[in-house]
Amino acid sequence: MAGVGEHLAEIDQYIVKYATEWPLDQITTVDRNILRLGIYELLHTPIPPRVAINEAIEVAKSFGGDASGKFINGVLGALYNDKPEIQVRDNKEEIEAAKKKEADRQAAAEAAAGDSLAQVLADEEAKDIPTEKGISVEKDIPTESENKSA
Repeated sequence: MAGVGEHLAEIDQYIVKYATEWPLDQITTVDRNILRLGIYELLHTPIPPRVAINEAIEVAKSFGGDASGKFINGVLGALYNDKPEIQVRDNKEEIEAAKKKEADRQAAAEAAAGDSLAQVLADEEAKDIPTEKGISVEKDIPTESENKSA
């Protein structure tokens, strides 16, 4: 809350800008303070923006009036949409998650390719196994018992 106090004038300017239908002094105390905290989190903390907005909405639903959640969502959502530097924080997390997912997929593909390569090498070795007489035996040559039954 100390951070909100330090940036109160700036935060209140955002409320006035994005809550155009409501003068600051006519917004309920609960909604005004939820907005202040939400705007502070969006602008001055590393909290993911969508998390900050969702938490503010949930607090508003619990402690504000019937329309508080929608009101808070509208104001914070407008600020979010208007500030690319806030959106970048969300996108950064999405990009990092996508990179991790791609790295995991690639590692799995490489592991599968390694398994396939090992199988190919094993198959190649099985095709060219020298016998005691120095003759190579192909995989599909029938055994003696198969020859007798044929």
